[in-house]
Amino acid sequence: MNAEKLNQLIDLADKYDYKPDEIHRCNLNEFVAGNASLISAMCKDYSALQQKLDAVLAENVALKSPEMVEFLRLVECMTGDHADSNYGASHEWIRHIFAQGQSFEEKYGDTPWGVTSKSKYVATDAILNEVRAEGVEMFAAEREELRKHYVAKKDREMAVSADHCAMAAFAFAEELRARKVGGANHD
Repeated sequence: MNAEKLNQLIDLADKYDYKPDEIHRCNLNEFVAGNASLISAMCKDYSALQQKLDAVLAENVALKSPEMVEFLRLVECMTGDHADSNYGASHEWIRHIFAQGQSFEEKYGDTPWGVTSKSKYVATDAILNEVRAEGVEMFAAEREELRKHYVAKKDREMAVSADHCAMAAFAFAEELRARKVGGANHD
C-alpha cells in the first residue's frame, strides 16, 4: 500500500468518525504490522516537515511583531514629514526611530533592517527553493512526455530538443535545492 492510499483511508475514518469493533481492530493491527515501515516513514516525514515549519516560524516571528509595526509606522511618519518639507519634525522622528530600533534589537537580537535581510532566512529560503524546484521538475516531466510524443512520431530533432530541455530543467531543480538562500547563484 502506498502513502496516498493510506492517507485516503485515514481521511475516510476521520470523516465518518470510525471506531473499529474487535474484528476490525484485529484487521487494523495486521494492517499496521504489515505497513509498519510505511507508517514509520510517514511519521518521520511529518516530523521533518514540522521541524521545517518551526524553523520558518522562528525566522519570521519578528517580521509581524508589534515592535516591527511600530518601527515602520515611525519611519512612515518621518518620511511623510520629510516629503512635506517639514525637516524639523523629520529630525524629531529620527530620535523615536532610533529608540524603537534599539528596543527591537534588545528583544529580537537584531536590528529591524537585519531582520528583513534576506540572508537571515535560511529555513524560509530552503522551503521556497524546494517549492521552486518542484515547479521546475513539473516542467521537466512535461518535456519528457513531449519527448515521448516526438519519439512516437519519429521526429528525432524535436525529441532530442525536448530531452535536452528536460535534462537542463532537472539540473536546474537540483541547483535550486542546493542553494542556501533565495535568489540567483551566478558565481
